[in-house]
Amino acid sequence: MWMFLCWKGSDRKLVDPPTLRPYQKPVQAHPLADTPVKVHLRMEIGEYKEALIQSQTQVHQEIHEVKVDAGNKARALLKDQRQSFEKTASEFEQQAKEICQKEVAEARANIHSEATSAITSREHHLNKNAISVN
Repeated sequence: MWMFLCWKGSDRKLVDPPTLRPYQKPVQAHPLADTPVKVHLRMEIGEYKEALIQSQTQVHQEIHEVKVDAGNKARALLKDQRQSFEKTASEFEQQAKEICQKEVAEARANIHSEATSAITSREHHLNKNAISVN
């Protein structure tokens, strides 16, 4: 142990060294120091960030659900439209077939009528010629 020679007044004595403590700066409020208010505000910021992330996740999930729902509705609508168009096309096709059959039947009837008329006219003409030959 070291001994220090200490001068107190005119007396010279040997005394124990003083106990040394590490140097500590005087405590002063530094503008960047963490105050309770700053700590509280940082905690609030963290909570708001978590809430924002949760909100964003929820919004993205809802957007995905809306897209899926809209896609399903669009497909259902297109399916209904296609069925409606196919039904309308089938009805027009049926009407066209009926019109075609009617026209064919009328044409056959006209041909049969003309043929019958021509045959009757020929027979009449032949009968007339046969009578005049006799």
